[in-house]
Formats: sequence, structure tokens, C-alpha cells
Amino acid sequence: MHVCTAADLGPSFVAWAGTVHGTATALISERAQHDDAVALQAIELLQRFGVDCSTCTACPLGLNRRVN
Repeated sequence: MHVCTAADLGPSFVAWAGTVHGTATALISERAQHDDAVALQAIELLQRFGVDCSTCTACPLGLNRRVN
């Protein structure tokens, strides 16, 4: 299980992932919800952390995008 939310942390922020209280937690740029290039960067970063964006129904990226 993991938790993901969006935030506006400035133009250079794409995504962050870490473990909080034993749960994979992700923070993505609000731009990722509307900009495919930023979304793909965020998905790639989260995948490297072990988060599968295609399975989280509550994620701002989640099932709205096809993830390879």
C-alpha cells in the first residue's frame, strides 16, 4: 500500500517518494496532473522507489494513465 498526493513546490519540483511510518509515500507536482511530460517524469521516479502508479486508485496519477 502507498499514499500519494499533489503539491505545488515550485517549478523545479517533479516528485518525491519516501517511507513514512512504514508506508511508501509519494508527493507529486500538481503540474503532473495536466502535463504528460511531468507526469512521466514523476511516474519514472516513483517506479524507481518501488511505487506502481497503475495500481493506486487514490493517486493523482494512478489509473488515469497507462503505465508500462
